[in-house]
Amino acid sequence: MNIISIPALKNFPYELLKLHNYDMQEIRLDYSTEPEKFVDRLLNYLPIDPITIITLRDPSEGGINPLPFEKKISIYREFITRY
Repeated sequence: MNIISIPALKNFPYELLKLHNYDMQEIRLDYSTEPEKFVDRLLNYLPIDPITIITLRDPSEGGINPLPFEKKISIYREFITRY
């Protein structure tokens, strides 16, 4: 199984997501200080396959940037509603 884990960074070439040579992808939104800004960008590039995991890890879980719980739910809700 091929899995790609991608940090949500401003300079990441998101068009590479369309070249999916892997079975699963994880988008690490906790790498960004403003993860809500990546929702539109990611939704433009996420293919239906492979399986996609959107991750907003807390620093206690190995995440990079802390994010209030309410903001995490809001971001997840946006992805679920639109994807």
